[in-house]
Amino acid sequence: TLSLGLSADYITSRDTRTITATAQRVVPVEDGYSVVPVEITGYFRIPITAGAFGVFMGGGLGVYFGEREYRVATATAASTGSRPGFGIHVLGGVQYAFTEWFALSAEMKFRDAQFEATNAFAVPNVRHGDILVTLPQKPFDSSIHTDGMVLQIGAVYSF
Repeated sequence: TLSLGLSADYITSRDTRTITATAQRVVPVEDGYSVVPVEITGYFRIPITAGAFGVFMGGGLGVYFGEREYRVATATAASTGSRPGFGIHVLGGVQYAFTEWFALSAEMKFRDAQFEATNAFAVPNVRHGDILVTLPQKPFDSSIHTDGMVLQIGAVYSF
C-alpha cells in the first residue's frame, strides 16, 4: 500500500560557550538556531503483517525554513535574512490502526535539514564587566546543517 504524507516540525538548539577576550577573561557566547522542516513523504506498507498492525518505510523531500540566533555577552546579532534549504529524508516505522481512518505511529527518520541565515550586530562593541569587546559590523552569513536521526510518534488521519 502506498500513502502520501505532509508534516511540519519545529526544531530548536542552543549552545553556550565562552571566547577568550584576554589572558584572564572570557566572554559568554550563545549560539543557536530554530528551523521548521516542511516535508512531503511517500510511505510504503511492507506486507509482512496483516490487520491493524503495520510496518512501513518511506522517503521524501523537505523544505527547511530557519533562523540563527547569536549573542556575544549582551549584544544580539539580529537576523537580517534567511534562505530556506532543501533536502531528502528516509524513514521506517510501525503503525497501529484503531479504525479505518485513525492510527498511531512511531517512526525513525534520517534527514539533512539545512538553511542559510544572515545576522548582523547593531552596535560596534559591548561591555562585559571591565572588558570592551569589539563586534564585527558587516553582516555575516551562516550555513546551518541539522542532519541526524529523529524519533517521533504521532497520530495518523486517513481520508
